[in-house]
Amino acid sequence: MKISNVFIDFQIFLEEGTSIFNVVAKCLVYIEELSEPIKVGEASLYIFNPQKSSFLDTCIEGNCISADLNTLFISLQDICEIDDIPGMVAACNDLSIKEEWRENGLGQGFLEKIKKQLSYLNVQLLLVKLSTFISSSSIENSKDDLTINNSFYECKNGEQVIVTYRYLNDRNIVLVK
Repeated sequence: MKISNVFIDFQIFLEEGTSIFNVVAKCLVYIEELSEPIKVGEASLYIFNPQKSSFLDTCIEGNCISADLNTLFISLQDICEIDDIPGMVAACNDLSIKEEWRENGLGQGFLEKIKKQLSYLNVQLLLVKLSTFISSSSIENSKDDLTINNSFYECKNGEQVIVTYRYLNDRNIVLVK
C-alpha cells in the first residue's frame, strides 16, 4: 500500500464545558478500482493549549472525559515544563486499523499523516498511550521498536500505563526537564 493513497479526514469538536478539543481522524484509502474511499481506521485525539488553560484545570477536565486521557495529561509534568510549551499539546488514546488492513504499513502511514496534520494546528507535543499501537501482551517486546521507528520516547511516569511522546516541531526547543 502506497502511503500516497492514505488520506485523513479530521473532525474537530470542542468538548462541552471544557477547553479541550476532541479530534476524530479517519484513515481513508483510495483504490483505483473504486470511486469512493474506504475507511480503514480511526484515531481519537484530544488537543489543548497550555498557554490558555491551567494544567490543573486541563487534568480535571481530562479526567471527566476518561481516566486514560487524565493519565496522558498528568504525564506532561514528567516530560517538560508545561508553561514553556509554545503551542498546543495533543494526546492520542486510541488509534486502530481494521484487522484486514493491518500488516501493510497503514498504521505507520496513518500516524505519519496525523503528525503532519497536527503540526498545521500548531501542535508541538504528541502524547500517545503505548497500548494504542501494541497489544498488552507484546508491549515489553515492542517498546524499543516503537521508540526507534517512530521517534517516540518513553515517559517515566510511574504509572501502569506507558506513555510515549514526540515533539512535532522542526525547531529544537528544549522542553525536557
